[in-house]
Amino acid sequence: QAALIERIVLCNHWGGEDGYDADRQKEISAAIADLKCDRVEADEARARKRNANNPKALKALTAAKEMY
Repeated sequence: QAALIERIVLCNHWGGEDGYDADRQKEISAAIADLKCDRVEADEARARKRNANNPKALKALTAAKEMY
């Protein structure tokens, strides 16, 4: 679950970055692809379902989404 939390935080970070030039946009796109940000919501939903009876895990997932 720690890896998923890290992905959520990093996807939020990179998703909010400004691609102010071609190199920066390339860096952002690469990070988003490497982190598989297009799948992070589905992965989070599965983790929430798996941890439905674990308030600590659910709280950690919620906190990760609120960063950045």
